[in-house]
Amino acid sequence: MAECSACKQEMRNNVGCTLEQYANRDKPRIPYNRGEPGNCHDCGTPDGELHHPGCDMERCADCKGQQISCDCNYKPPTIKKGLILKVLELNDGLCMDNKEEREKLADELQKAINSDLLSQVERNAP
Repeated sequence: MAECSACKQEMRNNVGCTLEQYANRDKPRIPYNRGEPGNCHDCGTPDGELHHPGCDMERCADCKGQQISCDCNYKPPTIKKGLILKVLELNDGLCMDNKEEREKLADELQKAINSDLLSQVERNAP
């Protein structure tokens, strides 16, 4: 059997996903609407419920095309510089008294992390 990565439910147990909106999208997800009784052939979601992420029948909320191959309104995840600065401030091993050095390191880390996040997303995009 297969467990949904988002809601942790068994996908073929006649249950829809509980994830209402993807973090990288502006609009809520579109429920499965077969128009007649029956479950989605791919993820098992019943009519009127949300597909499980990765289902080939899920529709994009923006273009109504296939969600897994769509890049409409896509916003890749990023990490904010303020979070990096806070981590540097709290980490005793990287104690830096010089604010300029800390800012420069935060900039470099932010650029490297966001670049890595983007490349991971590009490799694994739904």
